[in-house]
Amino acid sequence: MSLVEPNSGTSTPLESTQSESETNCDLPRKKLRKGGLAFNKVWDYVIKGEKVNPRHYKAECFHCEMSWQRGRPYVLRSHLALYCQNVPEDIRRYWVNKLAEENNSHKRDSQLQ
Repeated sequence: MSLVEPNSGTSTPLESTQSESETNCDLPRKKLRKGGLAFNKVWDYVIKGEKVNPRHYKAECFHCEMSWQRGRPYVLRSHLALYCQNVPEDIRRYWVNKLAEENNSHKRDSQLQ
């Protein structure tokens, strides 16, 4: 085994690894998703509270005093479409239509199987 002189112009495996990693740092990086479902649009219509666990948040309706310890998107959509007494009519109609689309999509999927 021979030692490499410090100024000999050749690099040790450690030095070559460092220069490769430094080179890789200059490359553009893709934004990586952590996985799981994309953040649901319903969160634009409710107040997102503190994080309960890595995937869930507390939620509160913008239009009434209803709150949830863990805001589940399907419950929030149903609330806005069917149960909230103070939600503006255009927002209610939007979520009623979304629920109908989801329901029709599920029916079509089950008929195909």
